[in-house]
Amino acid sequence: MSIKQFNAGWSKKEDRITLNINTSEGELFRFWITRFIAKHLLEGAQTLIQSGLETKHNPRASQVIQEFQKDAVKQQLNLNETFEGGDKKPLGDDPILVIGLTLNLNNEKVKVRLQLDNGKTASFDLLLSQLQPLVVLLEKLSITADWQLISGDDAVSNLAQSTQG
Repeated sequence: MSIKQFNAGWSKKEDRITLNINTSEGELFRFWITRFIAKHLLEGAQTLIQSGLETKHNPRASQVIQEFQKDAVKQQLNLNETFEGGDKKPLGDDPILVIGLTLNLNNEKVKVRLQLDNGKTASFDLLLSQLQPLVVLLEKLSITADWQLISGDDAVSNLAQSTQG
């Protein structure tokens, strides 16, 4: 399944992120993402983005390009865009807890495989270019949740942005 659109929000009551995924097949999936899963999703996504860039550039240039792309996504990301629900809800209306994940890069596509608390697995295809917006969104929500997943200059920069806007 290919991801058409995603959005997410932080639930203070649950101390979890709700991740909603709309597929190109018109399906809607809702997941609970814990701090642990968010941390590993962010780390894995950033590693894959870096790996994808390193196929075309040296490691240092790739790191600079990744930071540039991330800044560009932060500037352009529309967090107020209307999320389209899906007609079909294969896992039901309520979010399902994600208990594990794997990310695999194959050329310009990322295979996202989520292990769910109900014993099922959900797999999605994501373009490598869609990964950076997901990273930016999860980082923003982790700051709101005060999960302290971002370290160093990124945390200071993001905190300054979140207090200004």
